[in-house]
Amino acid sequence: MDIMELGAVGELVGGVAVIASLVFVGLQVRQGNGLAKGAAELEVGRMNMDYYRLGAERDFAAIWYTGFYTPDAFPELDRARWIWAQRMWLHSVHAMYRLFQRGVLPEASWKPLLTTLATMLEESTIMVEMWERNPMFLADDFRTYVDSERPHLARAGFMDSMRLSSDQ
Repeated sequence: MDIMELGAVGELVGGVAVIASLVFVGLQVRQGNGLAKGAAELEVGRMNMDYYRLGAERDFAAIWYTGFYTPDAFPELDRARWIWAQRMWLHSVHAMYRLFQRGVLPEASWKPLLTTLATMLEESTIMVEMWERNPMFLADDFRTYVDSERPHLARAGFMDSMRLSSDQ
């Protein structure tokens, strides 16, 4: 084999190596994206567990219930606790929207959050007031997106399940 033939073989091997490395990098990126999506979905689960845990606390469960169904009966301190809890949740939903927007949070995980928010905005006068006044400084694009999607969403139905049987 002369030097020209060795050079041709070297170029062929180099080309195959470049293609193999690109395939490897592509697989790594794909795996990284899958891990990021999994982490985002796990975070949604944790966010919901924290919120439900808060609602399961004996004194806060009563405050939460009053906030949705009889907000005029709120003592000021309880109203403040309810508003702070809703603000925490709204900011978490806002963060999840950013992940959805970037393609990290799958639509199947985002849609239930959006539907829940839309339902809360339909059923809670305090939530509507918070949403309209925007004291939490939620981003305008998030608010615009939620407002544009609200008419197209079915009610979540979980609010009905939260009512005490004597209220129905």
